[in-house]
Amino acid sequence: MWAPALESVRQKTPDLPLKSISDLSKLWDWSGVTAELVPSIAGKYEGWNKIKTTGHPRLMCSLEKLGLATSKTHSLVVECQGSSIGTYTTQWFNQFYISASGHPSVLKAHMELSEGKRKKLEYPRGVKVCFPTVATVRSTGGYGSTSLFCTRKKWEAKSFPRAAFYDSKSSAGKVLMHTKMIIGSFTQKKNATSESSGPAGWMYVGSHNFTAPAWGNLSGSADAPVLNVNNYELGVVVPLMTPEEVNIASAWERPPSKYTADDGPWIQEENR
Repeated sequence: MWAPALESVRQKTPDLPLKSISDLSKLWDWSGVTAELVPSIAGKYEGWNKIKTTGHPRLMCSLEKLGLATSKTHSLVVECQGSSIGTYTTQWFNQFYISASGHPSVLKAHMELSEGKRKKLEYPRGVKVCFPTVATVRSTGGYGSTSLFCTRKKWEAKSFPRAAFYDSKSSAGKVLMHTKMIIGSFTQKKNATSESSGPAGWMYVGSHNFTAPAWGNLSGSADAPVLNVNNYELGVVVPLMTPEEVNIASAWERPPSKYTADDGPWIQEENR
């Protein structure tokens, strides 16, 4: 399945010593790379071993490998920027947030809860969805707004997490973004007895929108978990060592501003 892509690479860069995909691991030294690839491959995955290879469980394992899992002394906030808003549920928000915390054992414990209990959980406070308001889009002149997707039906759904929405203003100025990025930042817990050390957070950047079709939706039980992924996506996750790096890496102005009672998301159909 790699032949067409490899042939394209050869045509563009004929001097590149790449004869097979396996050469990627043989001809270059990757030992100093502090990054992990995070793919989503469409399909149905059953059992923990298969589930951990794709989607948000793959993100979880990548964070654990990079030493970016949450600790007892700090908590995690994830700011999730994308161009398309999903059909969100508390089940999916919670499973994604647990994966973003980097602890496979916690995700497995979560799946030990009955489906009924998972449906009744509150939305996690550590998730912020970054999407531009109507006012922000209009302030830019609206160029690029046709690539932003949110519907009134989703926004007004009874259990939709409107309280998790934050305005997305590009750090590059008055322009709109099609950027798919997640910034995970660690904050010291109030009851922590000592200063935490280590990375200040992490960044994911790639093609995943913050949606279940892109990251996968986990169902079933701890003994028989099932992950359904609809899309093919690819991105990379890297550590951010200082609060300054967290701000520099972010494509949007931080901290993002929480939607007020007068704010609403840009809905293309209503603003043509």
